[in-house]
Amino acid sequence: MINHAIKDQVAEATRIFFEKGYSPSKDGGDLSIKDAENDLVYICPKPGRNVKITNWGVIRADDIVVIDMDGNIVASDNHILPTIEYKMHLAIYKSRPEINAIIHAHAANSGVFAIAGLDIPILTAEMYQIGGSVVCAEFGKAGSDDLAEKMIKALGKDKRGALLKNHGTVALGTDMDDAFRCADLIEKGARIAILANILGDPQEIRCEDIFSSR
Repeated sequence: MINHAIKDQVAEATRIFFEKGYSPSKDGGDLSIKDAENDLVYICPKPGRNVKITNWGVIRADDIVVIDMDGNIVASDNHILPTIEYKMHLAIYKSRPEINAIIHAHAANSGVFAIAGLDIPILTAEMYQIGGSVVCAEFGKAGSDDLAEKMIKALGKDKRGALLKNHGTVALGTDMDDAFRCADLIEKGARIAILANILGDPQEIRCEDIFSSR
């Protein structure tokens, strides 16, 4: 029932996550992979007596927690608990069945928009890949059902990313590579928007205007 290859994949993804600068230190941010065949979620751990997290780069496969879609722990070495944001991950998977990987980042450029409570505008054609502008959800307490509900609202039916006000970013993918691609596009889009506003008055575009109809 437990797929150890997925545990390895999540552990490796946490290292990449840290190396990309999507988590400044300790357990800032988190990520997960859904095993759709068995309705299980492989997710980052919560710091505790049995798992010391100086940064996500130190995580091993044995530290990854497996939970079911109701949040019950199915497999966990040394009584390790799932990340505090597991409710948000589960809520997204339930509302968006096509999604199989989630990255919750605490990155710098997208974080600027989250702190300001602003959406990231769609200024480049490639932003259509994440559903256009990146909406900033209303503030919710970390780990709460309220935060999860507000994130679901911001993501809607088809967006691949959204911001958590005064908190961070969420990127979705059909697999972990796809989730990282979306996270990268969000972070790049945020940086472009910040710099473009310094230089002038950038004009937002619409997804439907990007490609010719012919």
